[in-house]
Amino acid sequence: MENQEPNKGGRPTNQSRKGRKPAITEAVLRKLEAAFAVGCTDDEACLYADIAPATLYKYQNDNLDFLEWKRLIKQRPVLKARNVIIGALDAKDIQTAKWYLERKRSSEFGEKQKVEHSGIVATTTLDDENPEDVALRNEFKERLRANIYKRADEEDKELITTEHSEVELPHEANTQEGK
Repeated sequence: MENQEPNKGGRPTNQSRKGRKPAITEAVLRKLEAAFAVGCTDDEACLYADIAPATLYKYQNDNLDFLEWKRLIKQRPVLKARNVIIGALDAKDIQTAKWYLERKRSSEFGEKQKVEHSGIVATTTLDDENPEDVALRNEFKERLRANIYKRADEEDKELITTEHSEVELPHEANTQEGK
């Protein structure tokens, strides 16, 4: 390690050191910026910059400022589009003015649709139900209620056997009082 002076981090400052080159170079950053500035997704930008998406995400995790920069750069196409719209409005383009107002103040300037209905609207009340449906619903309710009571009784019995004590259950007390 001749002619190499360690820096504060202990790594040599000599340019001839061996090792892997960083995947995100200045050239790669310029390509990523160009891609993000025209609205590319992360995958598209990585393809353009010839890096793997995992490389981009690792770089983002290691460089949080980059993530904020990327978020802002991705807004450029929106800003450009806004400028075009404002330019058209400045030029008194009536079509653009109508389009803009329809979207920005849709309650006032948006297209209204009138819906008309002719004919009969049929409704079904519970009184008009098929007797078979009513019977099935009642059977389901009864079976559900019986199942709930059965599980509650089983849980009560398990509770008594696990505590090894004779506890008077509330529903048993009520039945004894009624006798």
